[in-house]
Amino acid sequence: MARVMVAMSGGVDSSVAAALLVSQGHEVIGATMEVFPDYEQRNEEEGGCCSLAAIEDAKRVASRLDIPHYTLNFKDIFQREVIDNFVAEYSRGRTPNPCVVCNKKIKFAALLQRARGLDCQYVATGHYSRIKTEPETGRHLLYRAIDRDKDQSYMLYGFTQHQLQHTLMPLGEHEKTAVREKARELGFRVHNKPDSQEICFVPDNDYHTFLERNYPEIGEPGDIYYYTGKKIGRHRGLHHYTIGQRRGLGISLDHPVYVVEIDSTHNALIVAPREKLKFHGLKAEQINWIAYSSPPEKIEASVQVRYNSRPVPAQILPGHQADSNNSSNSSTDSSTNTEPSAHLDGRQSNTPRFDEGPMARQTKQTIAQSKNKPDSDMTSRRVTVEFKDSCTAVTPGQSVVFYQDKLVLGGGIISKGIKQENYVEKIFD
Repeated sequence: MARVMVAMSGGVDSSVAAALLVSQGHEVIGATMEVFPDYEQRNEEEGGCCSLAAIEDAKRVASRLDIPHYTLNFKDIFQREVIDNFVAEYSRGRTPNPCVVCNKKIKFAALLQRARGLDCQYVATGHYSRIKTEPETGRHLLYRAIDRDKDQSYMLYGFTQHQLQHTLMPLGEHEKTAVREKARELGFRVHNKPDSQEICFVPDNDYHTFLERNYPEIGEPGDIYYYTGKKIGRHRGLHHYTIGQRRGLGISLDHPVYVVEIDSTHNALIVAPREKLKFHGLKAEQINWIAYSSPPEKIEASVQVRYNSRPVPAQILPGHQADSNNSSNSSTDSSTNTEPSAHLDGRQSNTPRFDEGPMARQTKQTIAQSKNKPDSDMTSRRVTVEFKDSCTAVTPGQSVVFYQDKLVLGGGIISKGIKQENYVEKIFD
């Protein structure tokens, strides 16, 4: 059995994840990360994942499971890696996803490092996703959860091979309803606790007020342009808006309009009718490949451009600029998978194998072909994505994640949506 540190937020999912591992005989340590900034007023409502009540919930569950629990101060690194990035992205007229950054830089990097320092073989979380190992190459892979409605793989594409090797997600094989029932059976009072929906470091989920109160230099009012170039109003600061937004624009026309472009260079907001909000593709940066050490020149896949958006078929065209500093993202450690499988009845199953769906066979072949290539020369950091059909609300700053069936190929940050016309260029050239 393994020594495992479980990231406990005080919610039902991480609580049950800890219980499952305990029931299998693992040596479990509970840990709650303190990340809420000292300069903000903490929300002490029960549902707040950064509240003191949430920490107490985690401690109460740990006590019931008879495992040690620690509260770890990660405020400084969280500020540097997550909050500062959040502010910087909004200042550029982009719409960030701080949970993606937190998973990449905090939960599965800084927390894993702390866990390894305490001789833990794994970090475990209550995420709904699945980690498997391709038996022929030993490459660690990420899959969607069994419960599609709760699947969180979109948030997890930033995994490195090392992180996947040392991470457990016990809930990936289970439905959320069964998890809540398990929590009730165990006597956890959090069994009916609502899922946290807010940005953890933003009180009341009011990010506009958070930014303006703490970072007043974030933006200033500017002009709103109709896509034809006519100036039709004033905006309150670009951080108030996102691509596809209709409400709260403060303008009145005889037809509805939507934000189609945000231009930080000219501090301008471009709006247009809905039919102009069609994107034929996108460009993405900071690409991380999970399924490949070296991606093929063209990839047929489904792509998801927002957490709750429907995946759409597309062709991915990777760039070929290597980044030696990212070589750990593609490490091909060939050790066998010793992941403890977590089931609601506490029993273990055989190690899961690579899904053999029709779209996955091409990926499997590419994985096998690339396993001996030097990763430092093969990591692609930029891609162009061409949609098979048009897609709406492609938003710079958000993540795009690539799938084949349930397999996560990788993902990155959207840098630009590709439309038929670029209105900013027409207006300001």
